[in-house]
Amino acid sequence: MTEDEAGRRRARGELESEVMAALWSAGEPLTPAGVQAALGSGLAYNTVQTILSRLLEKELVRRGRAGRGRGHAYWPAQDAATLAATRMRAALDGRPDRRAVLQQFAAALGEDDAETLRALLAERGMLPLLAAVGATALLLEATAKVDFVAVLRAWQIG
Repeated sequence: MTEDEAGRRRARGELESEVMAALWSAGEPLTPAGVQAALGSGLAYNTVQTILSRLLEKELVRRGRAGRGRGHAYWPAQDAATLAATRMRAALDGRPDRRAVLQQFAAALGEDDAETLRALLAERGMLPLLAAVGATALLLEATAKVDFVAVLRAWQIG
């Protein structure tokens, strides 16, 4: 664990998240020095390089030659939304009761997020399917509880 400028201990993965945020906001490949400048947090160049190497090992970033020199530039392997969705799916993998996990997730959604989820399901033509599996009432609840397992089974995804 490293310390930030205020001397507090950084949480596990916090530096990686900050580096990813810098790469996403840059919109172009950055060298370690570019990432260091974007962070503006007084991190040592070697620290930034180590973080980038770890992100490369995790396949979260890509790397290519930077200019004519020996250095490298890095860019995100996925956009932020795709990475978040991948992590959400990974959280479900191997769970013995996916339905319970999905119900807890759906129950914790705010009304705006629940409405967004309803709209996304409608765009995919899944609302009629939900009616067919008897889950429409769940969609209309204020808590936006959705029987995702039944939906996935009906679509033969899960």
